[in-house]
Amino acid sequence: MKRAATILLSVFSILNLPAQTLLLFEGDTVLRLTYAGGDEFNAGELDDSQWHNGTGGRRLILDQDVAFNTQFVSFDDGNIVFKSDRSDSVYVCSVYEMDTATFKRKGFSIEDRKFKVKYEAGGVRSKRKYHYGIYELRFKTEDTKGVWPAFWFYGGKANEEIDAFELKGERGDEVHVDTHCPAGCDHGYKNKLGLPASYGGWMKLSESLSAGYSVMHLIWRENEILWLVNGKPLSYFKGTFSNPMYLFLNTQVSRTGGAFGPGPDSTSTFPNRFYIDYFRCWTFQDTVQKVSRGARRRQGLTHSKKFNDAFSLTPRVKRGLMYNRNKFNASKGVVTVYREGEKIMASVRGFDYEKEVVTISNKAVSDEVLITKDGYYAFTVEEQRTLVITLHQKKKNVVAEVTY
Repeated sequence: MKRAATILLSVFSILNLPAQTLLLFEGDTVLRLTYAGGDEFNAGELDDSQWHNGTGGRRLILDQDVAFNTQFVSFDDGNIVFKSDRSDSVYVCSVYEMDTATFKRKGFSIEDRKFKVKYEAGGVRSKRKYHYGIYELRFKTEDTKGVWPAFWFYGGKANEEIDAFELKGERGDEVHVDTHCPAGCDHGYKNKLGLPASYGGWMKLSESLSAGYSVMHLIWRENEILWLVNGKPLSYFKGTFSNPMYLFLNTQVSRTGGAFGPGPDSTSTFPNRFYIDYFRCWTFQDTVQKVSRGARRRQGLTHSKKFNDAFSLTPRVKRGLMYNRNKFNASKGVVTVYREGEKIMASVRGFDYEKEVVTISNKAVSDEVLITKDGYYAFTVEEQRTLVITLHQKKKNVVAEVTY
């Protein structure tokens, strides 16, 4: 293999830490992020130290004819599963759920607080708030008209929200990303006519998200947010969200004429399920150092094998309001290193193998693995436990060392 002269631009040695590290390759640098928590959803029940079953607020969404049902959150082969289904039943609103304007519009009296819902759905909300870092979700959808899975952040302040994604079952090969700002998120954004434009919209994908597991990375920095699908750039927002937010994972059902319409019709198939294999949080701060050694050793990352991976699924839109070509020219790919049983796993996503070469070697042995496609690469635990991940570029090589 012909290579350029190696220039050690960025080398990170992670001493006495578990092999749970995310490497973000950008231009001629590599950023190391440390595992700061998450949930692999392998326990078979909801971890109530981390999650509320439900959205943590209103269980009934009057305008959508939907109620959240705690029984619609289940577990299957290392996945948390959010179900939506038709449900013609009478729901009695809690006092705090009463929306007098909606009740009046729909002709219901406030005294009886009864409402007939057409659908029920499942979702969870984190008990802690999150701020700057990288948020990683491995998930799979099922296509059907009217369903509305989502991965989003909201801290309780009016009109301040980050949508990692909102999906529609009939638009399986698209993903909707958005931000909501108290004063509007259109500052600096213009449409083709040069007029101010609001941020947010649908981004086209190469295939349906129902094809298999895909991974969404939301990179939340102080003055910008980036979205990656399977390691490939999807969308970019320049702006600041200075307040921490809760994380929401849920499915829902839209209504024709309402938000994210159209709703289901006679062709829609229920129940519909939204699968999440894991949620992981990576921080720019070395917060794992604050955890005891014993706790660090117990933190094992795994992935479900219930479905195949949709490694070939990539964004198609590389222009327009939500895509910053100059910013994304520096985006190279993502490598996650973690322990799975007696193996060290390297999950590799997003590199352009036609233009650049990626190799992974173990310092304990002389073998070097040439990475030719996205996927999972296993390495046996050796006495000298250092993986060397190298991005070979035309003029400069970028090197990261991970000691586990």
